[in-house]
Amino acid sequence: MLVVGVTEYEPMDYRDGDGNWVGFDADLAKLTAERLGVKAEFVIINWEEKVDKLTAKDIDCVWNGYTVNDIDKVSFSDAYAKNSPVLVVRGDKADVIKATDDLDGLSVAYEKGSSSERIAEDLKCDFKKQPLSLQKEALDSVKNGEADACIVDKTIFDSLVHSDLVSVYTFESEKFAVGFRKGSDLTEEVNRILKELKSEGILDALADKYKVELT
Repeated sequence: MLVVGVTEYEPMDYRDGDGNWVGFDADLAKLTAERLGVKAEFVIINWEEKVDKLTAKDIDCVWNGYTVNDIDKVSFSDAYAKNSPVLVVRGDKADVIKATDDLDGLSVAYEKGSSSERIAEDLKCDFKKQPLSLQKEALDSVKNGEADACIVDKTIFDSLVHSDLVSVYTFESEKFAVGFRKGSDLTEEVNRILKELKSEGILDALADKYKVELT
């Protein structure tokens, strides 16, 4: 069994109408587990606890649009996808909030433990921080008027329909990879399988299906 830590993050990991885990990362994890000779079991985690869950061996890996940024604590696979965090606001505020300099005195939502939180912490302006459990919650908080803006992955923003939300600023591009415990033998094995899937055109097919940009 390959125990995979995930959150609800469309188009990477989410459940279909029958409750099955699907998405770019979910499909990729299932294909990889099959080539390892095991099945993938998906376990919902709190994103801010992902490293602790790995260390405690509650899960074997984090396969959930994981930005390569915890390299001192996590053994990462080769990066396979790209993403750019974006600043999102309601359409009726797009004329006044166009960049991070316009956030002074406003409230900004983001997912706890994410790269968006790191971006928010590094911003020089004075704003009210609104950490939430999921990126979708951050988007909903802007939509409902509970926050003035949010920082989320472009990947999730592009995958959902937001007729009343707009992206007004794009941050530096990041890379996604699979996170394993330090010293895990799985890192090398998964890298081998990812190369196979890439050479066979399977990664490209998944990217086309879920509108994910590969590295």
